[in-house]
Amino acid sequence: MNPDAMLQTARKLAEGEQPSQPSGWDLRLAVECAYFALFHAFCRRCADMWATNNPITPLEQETWLLVYRALDDDKVRRLRDKRDIAHCSPNMTKFADAIAEMERHRDDAVYNPAVEFTQPQVRQLIADTESTLEEFRKTPDQEVNALATVVLM
Repeated sequence: MNPDAMLQTARKLAEGEQPSQPSGWDLRLAVECAYFALFHAFCRRCADMWATNNPITPLEQETWLLVYRALDDDKVRRLRDKRDIAHCSPNMTKFADAIAEMERHRDDAVYNPAVEFTQPQVRQLIADTESTLEEFRKTPDQEVNALATVVLM
């Protein structure tokens, strides 16, 4: 799962087929791809920290995958509760807020037919996601570890 490829797909979906505008479904899928770029970046970083970032043996590969998959959507929803992240660094609190916000948009995109997304709105969500991902990649492992612990516990 490559977060950069997911964002590239989100941008393509948000731009639509020229000369026509993207369909409502394309915009919904773009929002979903943007959310999953953040989600999978978090999962990968945690697996790389807690298991190994270069799994070679079958046991290392299995361990890496167990960590990666342990951080599921239901657990990420807990980030909506500010009390759970109160002890995290400002960087990770900002990341938690961003992923929780994108998760809300993703829920609307997938499960709420009453919500309509506009192309400018989706472009902004993608730009915000790119910015969040850039900052996340600069965050020290110990700060990411604190947030991952909240999500897993």
